[in-house]
Amino acid sequence: MDRRIRKLEGIPVLKLPPRYLPGAVAALHQNAFDRDGFRDAIMQLFPPGRGEKSVFRGMVVPTLRALGLLIGFEREIALSSNGVVVYLGLERRPEDKGPLAVVLAELERARGLDEVWPVGPLSSKRAQELLEQAEREMPGKVGDVGMRVRSWIAHLEFAGVVVRTRDGQLIRVGLRPRAIASSKFRDALVDSYRRLTPRVVGEALVTIEDLRCMLAEIAYRETGAVVTQERFDRMLAHLVNNRRLDIRLHRAMGADQGLFIRQGIPYRSLSLGDVHG
Repeated sequence: MDRRIRKLEGIPVLKLPPRYLPGAVAALHQNAFDRDGFRDAIMQLFPPGRGEKSVFRGMVVPTLRALGLLIGFEREIALSSNGVVVYLGLERRPEDKGPLAVVLAELERARGLDEVWPVGPLSSKRAQELLEQAEREMPGKVGDVGMRVRSWIAHLEFAGVVVRTRDGQLIRVGLRPRAIASSKFRDALVDSYRRLTPRVVGEALVTIEDLRCMLAEIAYRETGAVVTQERFDRMLAHLVNNRRLDIRLHRAMGADQGLFIRQGIPYRSLSLGDVHG
């Protein structure tokens, strides 16, 4: 089987039309850990008569989770650190989808989908050829795959990861998000830790996901840098490996979300020594 065809099976299932994504992200930001409030805000985005089951449980929650923008279960759901990154861009300017584009491009790369849609023009004809090949090699699945492909491309277009030319070609846009320097990341990590432990004397545990969210907000508001979970984890690993800070990682005790993986070991929280003075 063509490797690109196998990759198609990794395309996330996104049932929420992308035009509703900004409103859904804002609704979850305003109703973190309040499932009922989040649900009510979502239902106001849709025409009357749409059912909660099909809209809220069938489209919104699964799509946000598939994109990595939502964390938690049942009544304890909130924006993930990547969700916060997306929200910050949209909050600054509703048309600013740059952070969303970075998050989707990282997700695409993590799933190997950038091998399916290579840099440069991709004609609609080539996409159709891939689907026809998928039909031959994955009988009975192509309808679902085709739907997922179309939805995924619609989200990439909405975010500006790809643009469609007049003749129907899809062109991948070169993303150049503002990065954060290593020294600035270190300072922002300490600042985030202090803000999350304002009245603690000595060493305190902070969940790494809370640090990701806080640092993402500090970096974006102060410098415009987009610090996704992938970038945070890479820079945190660099600090740990080079012992630039007195960082003590604390392992997860069971299944959880938003974990930091280092050398195959999952960590849920960390503590910093000597930062409160």
